[in-house]
Amino acid sequence: LGLGPELERVRLKLGQGIAGWVAQSGKTTLVPDVKADPRWDSGMDKRSGFTTRSILAVPMKTKDRVLGVIEVVNKKKGQFGEEDRRVLEAFAAQAAVALDNARLFSDLRDEKGRFEAVLSEMSEGAVVTDAPGRVALANASARHLLNDPRTGESLADSFSGFRVEPQVDRLLASSGEERFEASRERPKLLHLSGTVRPFAGEGGAARRLWVFRDVTEERREEALKGEFFSLISHKLNTPLSSIIGFCDILMADKTLAMDPGNAAGEIDGIPTRDPAFGIPALWISRADVEEAELNGYTCVEPAAVVATHLSEAFREHAADLVGRQE
Repeated sequence: LGLGPELERVRLKLGQGIAGWVAQSGKTTLVPDVKADPRWDSGMDKRSGFTTRSILAVPMKTKDRVLGVIEVVNKKKGQFGEEDRRVLEAFAAQAAVALDNARLFSDLRDEKGRFEAVLSEMSEGAVVTDAPGRVALANASARHLLNDPRTGESLADSFSGFRVEPQVDRLLASSGEERFEASRERPKLLHLSGTVRPFAGEGGAARRLWVFRDVTEERREEALKGEFFSLISHKLNTPLSSIIGFCDILMADKTLAMDPGNAAGEIDGIPTRDPAFGIPALWISRADVEEAELNGYTCVEPAAVVATHLSEAFREHAADLVGRQE
């Protein structure tokens, strides 16, 4: 300070000269005669043409970290003393705090700039709120999907007209990450799905990040699938009931024995009919298969019976399931 622009760009290494020694050690030093001090570096005087006789150098420290050094040179009257030392150390302490806060503010500003840049590039809607739920930041996607959330306004107002589950108040009261769904029917059908999570903002202040996306088409497709399967279930109600009835037979390890019309003798089994041709048949145990075949019965594995029944069911109801285009 006060040495001209050509010297403001000069940088000293740690340990170089008296200022470098103070920066390295973190200690104040008072030098009444610089020429008698081995730490003195006359380079600055040679560059500036200035003559230094005495120096008082104090470190600017914060949290045991040295940020820089303040030097005063050549006291006009007399030598630097303890009073000068106390005053300069107090000034250096305040300067260190101010410098540290300025750096912190600059870092936070840069970080906020990077954060806003990331949010602006997101295709999902993103909103940052404070603890009470007031909007601090919203990207373009959020403004498009919601009712134009504005800084300082309650996010709940932006969800006006939406049915939000869980409700916004409950989400704000949560201490952890939560999922939520929001939907409306007017003026245009819209379904949103997202998450909200708390985080520490500037100065440790409580913040929440809301990220959500438009899932309207997904919900519409899910509804169409549900309607389609409901239709199939209705159209195939009777044949499917029969197929479900076969499950107990399959689990009981049975075989279908059909009478082609010339079977001789009687065998034990559960009366039924063949699903393809409607002829009389019996569900018999596997142990009785050999005897049934000797008596003229045609025996079929249960898996083949189910496959035949399914084929017949779809053939019979094909016109109900699909139209000409399908």
